Amino acid sequence: MASAERTEVLNCSLVQLKKAILDYENYPQHISGVNGAVIIEDEGKTKRVQFEINIIKKLHYTLYLHETENGLHWELVEGDVFKKNTGSWELTPAPGDKVEAKYTIDIDLKLMVPGMVAKKLAGSNLPSMMKQFEKWARTLSND
Repeated sequence: MASAERTEVLNCSLVQLKKAILDYENYPQHISGVNGAVIIEDEGKTKRVQFEINIIKKLHYTLYLHETENGLHWELVEGDVFKKNTGSWELTPAPGDKVEAKYTIDIDLKLMVPGMVAKKLAGSNLPSMMKQFEKWARTLSND
């Protein structure tokens, strides 16, 4: 099992960041390593989304994503390599029209893999991923 948590103050508004986070199908255009994201089921604030990522090899998994007032939390439905994949985004307004973003993830893999692979899946790319979300969010309106 591997887990990671990171909190950063990002130079965009909560509204902008939340728009980016909830725009699953456009992740491949903005977040490196994400090759695909398809909404399979949409029940308003709860969606079932199938992702394809490329971290060392292509992986497929499906998550239930539960949108909240100030963020998102998820849990694994099924996947190639994951036994568990839960996590969240918690967003809090920060001074200067910025947002404090806390990202947490907890995964367990079906296969025995080197610790380096598990660590990479859990969070070694978190700083760059958060910066990519920030850059994307800054292109979005505050409406």
